[in-house]
Amino acid sequence: MAIKTDALQQNAAPKGADTLLMAASAGGTAQLTLANLAKFLTEQDNAVKTALSNKAALSAQQTVEQNTVSTRSVTVTAAELPGYIKSLPRLLTEVLIVTAEQGTVPSGLELDGFYGLGGLYISGNDSVLNGGIRIQRCGAYVNLTHFDVRGTCTVNGGPVAVYSALSPNVAMSHIIIDGSRGSVDRAEVIGVRCDDCGMTLMQEFQISNVDTAVLITGASLAAADGFDCSGNKVGAYTYRGGMLMLIGSTPDLLGGGLNVKGGGVIFNKNGVLL
Repeated sequence: MAIKTDALQQNAAPKGADTLLMAASAGGTAQLTLANLAKFLTEQDNAVKTALSNKAALSAQQTVEQNTVSTRSVTVTAAELPGYIKSLPRLLTEVLIVTAEQGTVPSGLELDGFYGLGGLYISGNDSVLNGGIRIQRCGAYVNLTHFDVRGTCTVNGGPVAVYSALSPNVAMSHIIIDGSRGSVDRAEVIGVRCDDCGMTLMQEFQISNVDTAVLITGASLAAADGFDCSGNKVGAYTYRGGMLMLIGSTPDLLGGGLNVKGGGVIFNKNGVLL
């Protein structure tokens, strides 16, 4: 690190612990013990200490600036939404808020591999989605809201309306899933499936007329808040370490005739293990 000579000259007069440096100098070369060197750098007012302090302050400021995440908002038509999402860079360095104009989204939404300090917020504005929602391998925060899901995506050979996998931080709200309106046999449809996820927060869902309302597996943790469910064969299905917490007005059976557990757990809003 270079130090300006004029700064050194201004601080040339002995003061404080400068005498440590003078006393330990021989032949123009300072011979300081480690203890005295520490005192020289930290316990006196000199150009070295000032330069080090300024350098530390600048480094701290640059760190803050580098880690500040900006926010950007974009509006697209419902028809443009799937293509726009696919065109995005996988590395998110900003919080991106994407709003679709109300309409019909012609195909499902694929959110795959987004990562970084930023986040991705997508609002369908209550648009009809002619396909399913698939979120997978997303390390960045993902938030989807206000979609009427009329289709499915295929997971392990079966139809799933909303699928989240290998994504640690996902939130979804105001999603409508009605198995009686899709082209797939309602007896096979799973409303929401979370597989090998961290935390998935689901709020204000309407799930009806499906085989299984919510399936949580692979040590995933999920919360269902304010659900309105009816006409489902199975409400909650947890297995392979999956955990589901029912919050607020969400019914214990999620509109189904029973819940199923195979190595998973289900808690109701009172903390009771179902």
